[in-house]
Amino acid sequence: MISAELNYDIYDKELLAIVDCFKQWRAYCEGSRHQIQVYSDHNNLQYFSTTKQLTARQARWAELLSGYDFVINYRPGRLGAKPDGLTRRSDVYPKRSFKGPGLSREGKDSYLQND
Repeated sequence: MISAELNYDIYDKELLAIVDCFKQWRAYCEGSRHQIQVYSDHNNLQYFSTTKQLTARQARWAELLSGYDFVINYRPGRLGAKPDGLTRRSDVYPKRSFKGPGLSREGKDSYLQND
């Protein structure tokens, strides 16, 4: 995301993710014989295609998405554990480390050498 996109409200961020996915997978999605199923844990996105008032940004996205045969389905977050795990990049979200009392690295090394 660019810095301006970080300021989008959550609805637009979720919709941006869908738009970016369709852009990324355009070669596979355009002209698909089957309706594309999009699953989101954001319930309001189900009604995007029937919304009467759109912002300029959403109107641009709606125009881009109009070339695809898709439907957005709501799936509560607690039911999306497997796909959610795939979207969590380990390089972006580093593993947590415990910095509590204990031996330092040097202390551990010297302890192991004394055995």
